[in-house]
Amino acid sequence: MQYLAETATTVNTVCRSERAGRIVQTRHGDAMLLTDFLTTRVVELAVHGLDVADALGMQPWLTAPAAHHLQGLLFGTDWQSAVSTLGWDPVTLLRKAGGRAPVTPEETAPRP
Repeated sequence: MQYLAETATTVNTVCRSERAGRIVQTRHGDAMLLTDFLTTRVVELAVHGLDVADALGMQPWLTAPAAHHLQGLLFGTDWQSAVSTLGWDPVTLLRKAGGRAPVTPEETAPRP
């Protein structure tokens, strides 16, 4: 656990020191903004973390910063209003948005 914490701190420090607009090359050879690449890592960890929790029969969880980042990704700058309207907790929102939980017809109906 100590190694993971140290690695996370190092990655955070290095990424924050990069200039805005930094382009990175993915392992597949695609070029993308570092900020977008890091967002893909958050999505992967969150979504597959739910999958692992389900497979192990454990209660799923998300950190608040990850939940806020993903909600902003899904709903934009006014994500708090959108999430409030839906009334879902972050795990339920991620499950439904990622196709891991059904969305009912009532939930897809246009709102006044």
